[in-house]
Amino acid sequence: MRKSVIISLILLVLVICSPFYLLVCSAEANGDANTPTFELSLEPMHPQAWLGWRPEYKTNVSFIASIKGKTATGKNITKFTNVKFTFDLGTPSKWKGVCMNFDGDTDVKESYDLFFRKEDNASGSGYTYTVKRPIAVPGEGNNVSGQPVEIGLGMTETEGGNSSVTVTVRVNDYAAVGILSASATFNYEDPVSGSSSSEGDASDAISIPLDNNGNDIADSWEPGAWVKGRHTLLTDNQG
Repeated sequence: MRKSVIISLILLVLVICSPFYLLVCSAEANGDANTPTFELSLEPMHPQAWLGWRPEYKTNVSFIASIKGKTATGKNITKFTNVKFTFDLGTPSKWKGVCMNFDGDTDVKESYDLFFRKEDNASGSGYTYTVKRPIAVPGEGNNVSGQPVEIGLGMTETEGGNSSVTVTVRVNDYAAVGILSASATFNYEDPVSGSSSSEGDASDAISIPLDNNGNDIADSWEPGAWVKGRHTLLTDNQG
C-alpha cells in the first residue's frame, strides 16, 4: 500500500512539472536561455580629478560612454554595429548670472547652466554628432568662424561602430547642477554564432557635479573633501 502511494506521488510530480521542463527545453532550443546582458558605463574623462571638481563659468567637462556585453555563458561581446548614443541633460539649473544670483555678476540673465555645443563635439570619419532640443544662451551666438553655434540640451552620436565615445558638456555657471543621462542602441555580433542581426540597448546617468548625497551641491564642497587645485585637472578650458 505504501509503495503504491509513493509511485502515485512520483507520477503526480512528473505531471505537474512536465510543462516547466518543456518550457525550458523550448527556450534552450530557441536560444532564449542565452540572452545576453549589456551595460553602459558613463564616467568622467578624469575619474580621480572628478572627486574634487567644481563647476566653473565658461568651461567644458567631458565624459566617456562605453558599452559592453556578455552572453549568458560568460563570453564577452566585443563587436558592435549601427551604434547610436543619445545624451540628454534633462532640466539643468538656470541660475541668474554666472554664480547663482550673486550681485556682482555681469550676466544677470537667466539661462541654462549646462548644455551641449556642436563645436565641442565635432563629427568625424564614421560618426556624426547631432544637437537635439535646441536652446538659446546669451554669449553663445557665433563661433570663432562667425558661424552660429549649435546649442541644445540633447545630443546623439550615430553612424558608428564605436562601443565608446566622448561627449563634452558646456558649463555656464559656478553653481551649475544637472544630470547627464546616456543611452545606446546597437546591433552586436554573437561570439558563438557570428550573427550580427541581434539588437541590444543599455543606459546610465551621472550627476554634474559629483553629488552622491543628492543635495544639489558638489560633494567637493563638503567638509574635508576639498584638495586645493584638484578641480583644475578636469576642467577643459575653452573660450
